[in-house]
Amino acid sequence: MSDIQHSCIELLPDEIFLDIFSYFYFDELFPPWVNLNSRINHILRSTRSKLFISSNSDLKKKARKVNYPSKWSDTVICFTDYREDHENYVTSTIPMDLRPLVNLRRLSLKYCSWGQYSNICSANFPYLKRLDIGDYETPFSFWERILFKDNPFPFLTTITGVQLEKDENFQMDKTTNTMIQHVGFSHQLKLPFAPFITFISRLPNLISLRANVAEFTRAVPPPQITTKIRHMSIFLQQKTTLDEIEFLVQISPIKRLYLEIGSEGYWYGPESKLCDFVRLAKILNNCQTLVEVEVVGWYFNGHVNIPEVCQLSQWFTQLHIGTGYQDRKSLQTPTTSRQRKFVCKPPFNEHFRY
Repeated sequence: MSDIQHSCIELLPDEIFLDIFSYFYFDELFPPWVNLNSRINHILRSTRSKLFISSNSDLKKKARKVNYPSKWSDTVICFTDYREDHENYVTSTIPMDLRPLVNLRRLSLKYCSWGQYSNICSANFPYLKRLDIGDYETPFSFWERILFKDNPFPFLTTITGVQLEKDENFQMDKTTNTMIQHVGFSHQLKLPFAPFITFISRLPNLISLRANVAEFTRAVPPPQITTKIRHMSIFLQQKTTLDEIEFLVQISPIKRLYLEIGSEGYWYGPESKLCDFVRLAKILNNCQTLVEVEVVGWYFNGHVNIPEVCQLSQWFTQLHIGTGYQDRKSLQTPTTSRQRKFVCKPPFNEHFRY
């Protein structure tokens, strides 16, 4: 008989196994590989896997697999919810106990049950770095608790999906959080500007701000503050006077600014107008720290003299007409957004939207 040893997968070094395993999600990796032998189990213990939800039916299946078996749940470092908005809200809040995922670095939830809200704390997820909440009804009390009242997350630097109270006179205490560096506000029709600025002031080390709202409301003057924000991305779906944009630019050493006024998918009738580029030009020209600017202004009616607008500011030199959803028009600078296929080459290499 031949003494030649046949090659097999078990002869691969541990490093190759780790590289192969890195391409699999948690529920793809562990059921077929667990308990093949002690060496594979040892390698699996060193992996860092991801778990994602794609639909409500997927949620039901994977809710059972989080504890498959429970001793492997600590290998999951990322839990992401990719469900679409049209998923039925009633069935989408099926309780799923995430506490076994003790080593999570990123947690992204589309919808939350009240039990899940209460379970998000530093005791359960001590290594959490990023928290994304997509639930439109997330109460501000949740953010107040995890950011300013409970024992702080020692590594949490990014939060998105923040919702503020709609009351212009809503009062907050002065407790601060020095860990948070990136914040995203979204899903809010009317964002009261004064509480918005107050909230920002409670995050003294904030360097990146993203707000996607219908409009800012400003019934009372905002507090005068100074921030460290260098990257700012603002989406205003409805018309604006640009007062809030001017205020944000004045209080921050902004280097990168993305500004979108109006919306690709909304119509506001014959009264719809493009944003005031004369006013916007003055705001941008007065900001001495700007390095990169992207502007998108959606409109429906009216003629735009592009050469004339381009002369208003160095940031408008590449403005052009783009066509979006339902043949709406936009006047915009080139953008790096992959979702807008009708735009030309971006003016800079990396977009700051995190």
